[in-house]
Amino acid sequence: MAKVRVLIADDSTLMVRLLSDIITKDARIEVVATAANGEECVIKAKETKPQVILMDLEMPVMNGVEAIRELSRVGLDVCVLAVSAYAKPGVELLEQALKAGAFDFVLKPSNPLEIEKIARQITTNIFVASFSKSKQIPKLTEADLAPAAGKSAEERPRKYSVIGCSTGGKQSLNQILPQLPEDYRGTTVAILHLPAFVVKQYIKELGKECKIPVREIEHDREVLPGHIYIAGLGASDVVLVQEAGEAHPRFSMAQQAAAPAAPSQTTPSIDVLMESAAKLWGADVQGILLSGTGKDGVKGLRHIQMSKGLSLVEDKASASVPQLPQAAQEFGSVDKVLHVKEILARVRG
Repeated sequence: MAKVRVLIADDSTLMVRLLSDIITKDARIEVVATAANGEECVIKAKETKPQVILMDLEMPVMNGVEAIRELSRVGLDVCVLAVSAYAKPGVELLEQALKAGAFDFVLKPSNPLEIEKIARQITTNIFVASFSKSKQIPKLTEADLAPAAGKSAEERPRKYSVIGCSTGGKQSLNQILPQLPEDYRGTTVAILHLPAFVVKQYIKELGKECKIPVREIEHDREVLPGHIYIAGLGASDVVLVQEAGEAHPRFSMAQQAAAPAAPSQTTPSIDVLMESAAKLWGADVQGILLSGTGKDGVKGLRHIQMSKGLSLVEDKASASVPQLPQAAQEFGSVDKVLHVKEILARVRG
């Protein structure tokens, strides 16, 4: 098996050496080049054709964000991981990097000598990035947005869509949520397993791009028709509840409202949310797993199937990281495997 080719771009000689030491301990990865600034990174990327670039964001001559934009402009097929002290809550440079096309990021410790603590995370992210598709999904046409003709009974529109995703999920969501029309009367609820500060910024961006309201999931918030609700990583699971006499469901984020998640689960759990949606909405809900890793959501789809709802997953052709949809297929909890364009049509109804 060929080694994963990595380029390290960082203006700190010490950090380059430490990252190189971490990477080369794994026999499946090799460092093909290093660069001290963004301009040098672009030049060496053209020469060495790496699969993954570990990119510092604050560098002289050309910073990491500018380098990401230039890599995209020249059409290099490479995934960029931001490994930077700037990768922390509220920092504009990281947000710009993700918007410019950075695949993911790793938080760099304030003390460079502690980088070994995140060695496993770095190598894992390198492998996930190397197996992903960095090319952008083609822009949707009017034909893609047209509803399919002659839907069968089992393909009838569902009023509620519950979506789960992680790595690469933003790219997939970007092909769905901004395309929902002003007269959309369904309800879409999504869990995106990325850090909360990234998701909060993403919600702000979607608020400008979407034709319908986009809200962050909060405890006791009402779930209204014609709205999108999104949650990132947090301390509590999310369940849907509706008491007798209440006009609309609401979110409950109290931990005692659901069975405790296993230690290995990511919080909030996609499984837990989907199970509560299945109990509340029955056949009117569709569960959807988009690009991502792990298995959270796989059992949730089974609950939706058991309630006569519909379970959908994104196919390999459009999912940047198809491990999560594939896990659901292997588990046997999938009704339909669809391209993101087809999933959009299902959500639109």
